[in-house]
Amino acid sequence: MYRRIIAVGDIHGNFTRFRSLWDVLDYEPERDLLIFLGDYIDRGSKSLQMLDWMMAHRSERVIVLRGNHDNRLATAWWFKKKPDGTVDFLNNDPAYQTMKTAIHQNKVENQLEALVTAAYTDDSRTGNRDMIYALEKKRTDSLKAEAAAKMRVDESTREEMNGAADAYLDLHQPALAMTQINRLFAANQADVYSYEIRGHAHIQLHQPQKAIADLDTAIQNDPKYAWAYARRAEAYLALNNKTQALQDAEQAIKYRPKLSLSYLIQGKIFDSEGNTASALDVYRRVKQVNPKIKIPEKYQQLLDQGN
Repeated sequence: MYRRIIAVGDIHGNFTRFRSLWDVLDYEPERDLLIFLGDYIDRGSKSLQMLDWMMAHRSERVIVLRGNHDNRLATAWWFKKKPDGTVDFLNNDPAYQTMKTAIHQNKVENQLEALVTAAYTDDSRTGNRDMIYALEKKRTDSLKAEAAAKMRVDESTREEMNGAADAYLDLHQPALAMTQINRLFAANQADVYSYEIRGHAHIQLHQPQKAIADLDTAIQNDPKYAWAYARRAEAYLALNNKTQALQDAEQAIKYRPKLSLSYLIQGKIFDSEGNTASALDVYRRVKQVNPKIKIPEKYQQLLDQGN
């Protein structure tokens, strides 16, 4: 049995006022049970100090619970009559057990239910709880908007970040490229180019399935984006899906006839299948597009011989 069961709630970061209350409580841990009902932070200016105090003093005789504002309706307390006539409440979470034991030992379950019901009934009459929820939602929405604004980048910054990631890929540094490009995704500022770049990074990291997922998104957003088709062809080729790789390479050429990568992919596939004539034709075409492009030595010799 306890001398007193002391309940404290709705501190909301007002640590100075709480300390004033604490000084007059005359709490004796050997004889009293102290229950904090929640709502420790927000509104007041000393939420951190309040949390530090809670963590330092929490024990079997100092119970720290969720705030009643987390339960919008009295029914969330789950009061229910048991066969023996006693009243049970809340659930069997270990956090509640000391409080529930104290309530049961002191046989004050009915009084607790009456107090909780009265509090929620009064809130319903005055509209206090709805007002608190509305204010909290407004505050939360404002914080989210502020965070989003801080994360937002302008068009020129996005181009710079995309370009930096692409440059890392040119240097075969996919991990650095991934770090750079993921900043745009974290800020919800990625564009079609960002998806193509991240897809390319996944290819260099030997993650073709992830590459395909990003490149699918790029193509869905821009069905004529040749580079996305070419990169996806690379990814499919890494999975040995030559049919799909050829189709994507052809689509890339359709939308950007001078994209050398697409021809090189086709040539590699035809050569792997022993189709030398088709491979030679493709390499001839890519040389017309880009005379300086490097192709397999065997096919370079055939072209040099006038084939």
